[in-house]
Amino acid sequence: MKINYILGRASTGKSHELMSRIASDIGDESVEKVILLVPEQYTLHAEYELINKMKLSGLIKAEVLSFKRLAYRLISNSSQNHIDEIGKYMLLNKVIDSKSQELKVFKEGGKKGVLSEILSLLNHFKQNNIYSDDIATRLDALEESLFKSKLEDLSLIYESFSKEMEGVYVDDRDILNIAIEEISKSSFLDGARIYIDGFNSFSGQEYSMISEILKKVPALTVALAGSKRGRDYDLFAPVEGTLAFLKKIELESGAESDTIWLEKVVEKAPELEHIERELYSYPYSAWNKDVENIRIMTGLNRNSEIENIAREIRSLARDYGMRWRDMLVVSSNMNIYQSILKRVFAEYEIPYFLDETRDITGHGLIRYVTSTLSAIVKNFRYDEVFKALKTGFGCLDSEEVELLENYVLEFGIKSERWFKAFEKPVENIERIELIRRKYIESVENLRESIYRKTSIEEINRAIFSHLIGVGAKGKVDALIEEQKENGRLDMANESAQIWNILVDVLEQMNSILGSKKSTAKNYLQNLEAGLMNYELGIIPPSLDQVMIGNLERSRSRDIKAIFVIGVNDGILPSIISDSGVLSEDERLGVVELGLDIKLDSEKKMQDEKFLIYSCLTKPKEKLYMTYALSDNEGKALRPSTLVDRMKNVFPKLEVESELDRGGKEEMEIVSTPVSTVKHLVNELRKFVDGAEISENWLEIYSWYRDSEEYSEMAGQILESLFYSNQQDYLEHGRAREIYPLPLKTSISRIENFIKCPFSHFVNYGLSPSERRKCEVRTPDIGNLFHQSIESYSKVLEEKKLDWKDVSDEVSENIVDSIIEGMAEQFQNGIFTTSNRYRYLLKKLKRVSKKAVKIATEHLKSGEFKPLNYEVSFGEHGKVPPIVIELPGGEQIILEGRIDRVDIAEDGDCAYVKVIDYKSGERKFDISDAFYGLQIQLVVYLDAVLQSRQNLVKQELYPAGAFYFKIKDPMVGSESGNSEEIQEAISKELKMSGMIIKDIDVIKLMDREVESSSKSDIVSVKLKKDGDFYKSSSLFDRDEFSEIIGHMHKLIAKMGEEIIKGKVKIEPCKNGDMVSCKYCEFDSICQFDTSNDDNEYRIIRKLDKDGVMEKIRAVKGEK
Repeated sequence: MKINYILGRASTGKSHELMSRIASDIGDESVEKVILLVPEQYTLHAEYELINKMKLSGLIKAEVLSFKRLAYRLISNSSQNHIDEIGKYMLLNKVIDSKSQELKVFKEGGKKGVLSEILSLLNHFKQNNIYSDDIATRLDALEESLFKSKLEDLSLIYESFSKEMEGVYVDDRDILNIAIEEISKSSFLDGARIYIDGFNSFSGQEYSMISEILKKVPALTVALAGSKRGRDYDLFAPVEGTLAFLKKIELESGAESDTIWLEKVVEKAPELEHIERELYSYPYSAWNKDVENIRIMTGLNRNSEIENIAREIRSLARDYGMRWRDMLVVSSNMNIYQSILKRVFAEYEIPYFLDETRDITGHGLIRYVTSTLSAIVKNFRYDEVFKALKTGFGCLDSEEVELLENYVLEFGIKSERWFKAFEKPVENIERIELIRRKYIESVENLRESIYRKTSIEEINRAIFSHLIGVGAKGKVDALIEEQKENGRLDMANESAQIWNILVDVLEQMNSILGSKKSTAKNYLQNLEAGLMNYELGIIPPSLDQVMIGNLERSRSRDIKAIFVIGVNDGILPSIISDSGVLSEDERLGVVELGLDIKLDSEKKMQDEKFLIYSCLTKPKEKLYMTYALSDNEGKALRPSTLVDRMKNVFPKLEVESELDRGGKEEMEIVSTPVSTVKHLVNELRKFVDGAEISENWLEIYSWYRDSEEYSEMAGQILESLFYSNQQDYLEHGRAREIYPLPLKTSISRIENFIKCPFSHFVNYGLSPSERRKCEVRTPDIGNLFHQSIESYSKVLEEKKLDWKDVSDEVSENIVDSIIEGMAEQFQNGIFTTSNRYRYLLKKLKRVSKKAVKIATEHLKSGEFKPLNYEVSFGEHGKVPPIVIELPGGEQIILEGRIDRVDIAEDGDCAYVKVIDYKSGERKFDISDAFYGLQIQLVVYLDAVLQSRQNLVKQELYPAGAFYFKIKDPMVGSESGNSEEIQEAISKELKMSGMIIKDIDVIKLMDREVESSSKSDIVSVKLKKDGDFYKSSSLFDRDEFSEIIGHMHKLIAKMGEEIIKGKVKIEPCKNGDMVSCKYCEFDSICQFDTSNDDNEYRIIRKLDKDGVMEKIRAVKGEK
């Protein structure tokens, strides 16, 4: 027996030398068998390289295997069941549950999400030949501490886990152990020549396997990176450790050995040879010549970083004749770049393969299973039911799902209501009921199995039966065909495995937990946990693709150009995180106990440094290193220290920044038709805005215009450059079709038009309706508050009770009864469906009671009495509408409803105040009223004054118009004094509005106003001389009349504009408030102030004097 070492630095041809020897052995008739051992993910690529590089017609005598595959070849059969990581996860969960009383630290490991970390650690123990006894025998040497408790727990868990596995299950690591014992007995390796390549280190099990193989075969050859002692000797420390261990095996087995050192670097660009020698050398030798084959590039952000490399890849393929497979993209953190790479490479038409293990929980079939089970567990909650149905793997087609979803949302269907006939009077109700039955019948058996708290095996059987019933297997097959037709071969490859994976998971659950009784919730947790730990490997669907991978998975050789992306601080080199069930100090403590687990941070940093060296020395012709200046949120990013190191080694190497390229980049960004469009649009946009444009871009536009495939797009580009989202008025006559005459309108509609004509057009012209949902929204709360106060008023009226005479107890009982009745009728009893809504119902009662109490106190404080409630003015109202004549002879009929009208009689005359209930924070503002943003109170008062004969016999005069707050305010008080608190509450709940400037009338509202110099009812304050403070919202009778007159003119003007068809996008900006803020149609209008014709209508704030001055100025002109 003999062991041969082929050693050398990177790019010295070690693999080529090894493959040459393999080719020679294949041609030697005396050699019976040749086996090449490589890492698992490299087997396919190594096979391809061996055949192509050595120009072999086939591999009749040779095999390319991983250690795991070799182990399976050595074991002819096994009576034990194979268990994968999902099965082990479930078994470990079972073990921790059974030992929870004995565990100190990890008794709830599964619940806290550390189960996978414990499993990873146990795997690592076994891989390095460390067993539970090895841990247990070292515990006495430790003092009581958290570290010792962790190791005690791990020893117990490991021992129990091993006993559960023993004689029943074997995993990949057990297979290796069995194979190690079988090597001496097996004839499979008789006369074989063994070659090992692609490793920097081995696990304890792999060392044991190598030791046994060496005893069995005539020759074993290992290719390893290495360096004779030099300026960067420490770089090779990880491999030196590997070589030392192999030498130990060699010595123990008594084998002969032969070592060759390869020193001549395979031909490559001279700068790249210099990197190999000097990157980590101390002291280093600088390259003082110009640098042609190394580039460091920056992007403004990660998107532009990837666009830069996509253009370079296209350029290398187009201008240098490189094949896609000659180029490699690597990153130390592929999670950051994965989605960007997929999108950009698709735009640039670059075929690629992302070398990654994929999470299967995002696949439609898996989501269907977990969401269906979750729907059952959560009583058929809307989101879980439709999350399952929308995957397309259920029993309903997309149209049926939409019909069912609309009904379920509108009527709040969940829980047992799914099992009762749908009978609400809506369109297509018969069909919707049939769809409900179809769905419920498909999940009924599964639901019953789960709720019987039956065994896991029976639940699994029910799941499989359900999947067969809905035709899930056929739908997977159809999905595979669709993905193939769309060219998504990687996704088709994934889908092709998904059915077997799911079946395998269910079978492992049967084997491990089958007879165990389980609640639905626990079953789902077990299944989801198992599926989350399954990672799917995909074989490249084509050989000629740009390979994309992480540093550690990047095994490609014969690379001409490599792109190292994300060369930012904290990404490359990465920050070694102190994660896992053992901290860094605890891992070092384990090593000090004599258990070399190879998990300490120093080891990881050494390994990463060697990976970086291996990566940067791969390419033969070009090396690109790129980093982003900011992330996609604009946060600044720093370059890696590796960039500084490269600049030190190559003093003339300049970092290429997008900020410095300017016009030089113009033609570089022209690539594929899809990727070039956005740059063309950007240049044309600048041209339209007045900048100069290169002839090149005009020629590029001409190409799109003349192309049969892209001519339509060219037209759209040109149209978009001159696109305006504005249209001032509808076509002649169209407005009359939408708004028939006479124009019947409401106050809120006029206010809506003033805030933005376009919003008014969509709301009242197009009249879209939202999807109906069974929910309580903010406007609903306001309406319910309104209804509660209005209903209270009606009850008092019916019972002929005076507000002032009703006790607090009676008042509260009336409110309770009203709210309970409203809750039963509102949205199919939604207030009883959840704790949130039950709390909301309590709040409704509390605030309504508070509002009634405050309203009662207001009435008790003065002489006003409620005259009428819900006073509607309109064609069928208690009082006539307000009719406004327009210059063209048209009429505006203004209709509305006043919440409450109060009256105070004073001899032959009477004073009136109108009240509008508000649950929000709205306060009366005379400036807003002047501009038409707040005309409600003025119009209400006008409607009452115009119809005085319908209400009272006396002459009627205005006392005021007010917003009454329905609110239970929270106030602060440092002292906690009850009087101070009550005063603060009264201040918060004062009515806001217009008040007649007449102290006698004000005393009718608040008889204490003179004695206290201020009112707790309305916003009035008195000076010592009896005059009013200017802050008081006071108007004399003439001013009331003038404001009402102005309002008529304003409404007439707005009415004219509505009838003419004004639809201009012209939102108001009133201080910090813009009318777009609460607009539901902003996504339709796409208002943007960067467009020339998109501007706010600025509202200039006016005080009362300013308002009256403007009103009188207009009146004077006329």
